[in-house]
Amino acid sequence: MKLTTKKILRQLPLGENGEWEFKEFHFRDNHPIQPKRDALADEVAAIANAKGGFLLCGVTDDGIAQGLTPEQARSIEKIFTELCFDSIKPPVLIHTEHFFVEEKLILGISVPKGSARHDTSRGTFFRVGSSKRILSSDEALRLAQNRAQSRFSWYDTQIVPNTGFQTLSESLWAVLLSATGADKPEDGLERMALLAQNESGDMCATVAGILFGTHNPEQWLPNAMITATCYAGRDRASGQIDAQEITGPLNKQISDAVSFAVRNMHVAARKIPARLDMPQYSKKAIFEAVVNAVVHRDYTIHASRIRLSMFEDRLEIQSPGALPNSLTIENMSSRQATRNQVLATVLGRIPVGETLGSEGRMYFVERRGDGVPIIRRETYSLCGRLPEYKLIDNTDVLLSIPGATNHLTPEKIVVRVFCGSEPLDNINILAIFPDQTRVETSTDSMGEACLDLYTTQLPMTVFVAGKGYHGGLETNWIPSRRTLAFNLSSFNQGGTVIFSDNTGTLPGLKGRLSFSQDEYERMYLHAPTLTVKEGVQQPASVMVGKKFLLKDSDGNRIEANVICMQSRSSLIEWSQLT
Repeated sequence: MKLTTKKILRQLPLGENGEWEFKEFHFRDNHPIQPKRDALADEVAAIANAKGGFLLCGVTDDGIAQGLTPEQARSIEKIFTELCFDSIKPPVLIHTEHFFVEEKLILGISVPKGSARHDTSRGTFFRVGSSKRILSSDEALRLAQNRAQSRFSWYDTQIVPNTGFQTLSESLWAVLLSATGADKPEDGLERMALLAQNESGDMCATVAGILFGTHNPEQWLPNAMITATCYAGRDRASGQIDAQEITGPLNKQISDAVSFAVRNMHVAARKIPARLDMPQYSKKAIFEAVVNAVVHRDYTIHASRIRLSMFEDRLEIQSPGALPNSLTIENMSSRQATRNQVLATVLGRIPVGETLGSEGRMYFVERRGDGVPIIRRETYSLCGRLPEYKLIDNTDVLLSIPGATNHLTPEKIVVRVFCGSEPLDNINILAIFPDQTRVETSTDSMGEACLDLYTTQLPMTVFVAGKGYHGGLETNWIPSRRTLAFNLSSFNQGGTVIFSDNTGTLPGLKGRLSFSQDEYERMYLHAPTLTVKEGVQQPASVMVGKKFLLKDSDGNRIEANVICMQSRSSLIEWSQLT
């Protein structure tokens, strides 16, 4: 970002922050005597080690320009130019410029984000908010590793010294090559970035080549493995039930890690009337979580490995390395960024075989960016809670998947429906569990409906509908915590209906409606015997909460509105038009 007078004027009243530092100077004979040169070097290095930013010289902490003489500004500029080369290693290439703020001269210094770790004689400093702090030795090492990695396109393409084509096992790499590539395997593996030439022209295995083409990648890449542990209780002090060190090529590590989790999780069951297993965790969620950990971990961190830990109430996967590129905990569900491009590409060519949790797919990596949404959706549908991601000390990513309860509490729950003080008879009710299991019923003359639930511990969505009344909607209702009653308002011109399978008819309209959702949860309506939205092409796009017009062959017209759609069920309000 270029420094301009406009930006400076906007920032001065806001004060210092993570990118802006104000510096007041004291002089003797136009030569700066405060702050000291070492302190200024620490400030520049701290900004470069963070996100980069700006130094405004000749500005007080309160954002007031003190007014420099041209000689003073040049003297400050000379000091910064010298210290950036003499006092900071490696040097920081700054840009300086003179500005007038309210007719007072200041010196602006632009500090770019460093491509390496920048040290001064007093250590490694890092900009945090409006101040700087010195990094510990471990933090400084991690910063150096992260910056070193950023200078290369992908770490997984880097060569591994003292390796070659013979290092890779034919039984592992042969399945990765096409028929054409198999004729000249070295060329084929080089095109896949599993082999690469070093500076001397010798063919060497890359990091990706070692991870996919050897039976013991940890021999060259320490801790390129998974430690899986199942504990008896809710913490590590409770004692181990099962443990395994999982090694081998990455696709085998994924399969073995998922198998470990599946064999150690609890499985409850209920009859509806046939037996239905209710596992503690979704196998699909575990599969996606392990794939994400293996693909996105930071393999430059040799001191750590992936840890899969199972506790009484949760499953945790801790992966070495901060989030790659522009990813944050908040945008993980909607954005994607790959730390190891080659690993993701190769896993996209390896068939999943009989790997647990991979049902419905052919390869370990298919549609990138779907992993986190699948983990969230599968976990919520099983236990009614979402998984949680945490960034641990900016060095590890921890995923915690809550376990579903193994203790089912079947119970009959009464829901009441009124209009004012009058109980409503023959009102339809649909209750939906997180796994989309549904319970349908209707009210009696007392306005009461009995829901026969297999558990009262999970959050439910409840639809309430009837002719002549606006609909009722309740989300995240946990029956064990509170009773549920609806007070519906009358709606003389129409009413509400429930499509339990996203298909049905509306009163006074000749024709069937069918709703569907695509992979992005966009909603569509298909009604071949009806005119939708004055004749738009079908399936027609519709939105929750936005009314649309329907017309049948007899000229009957209805205005409809989807109040809520949840998986295979929808609550729809309608009104008759004259």
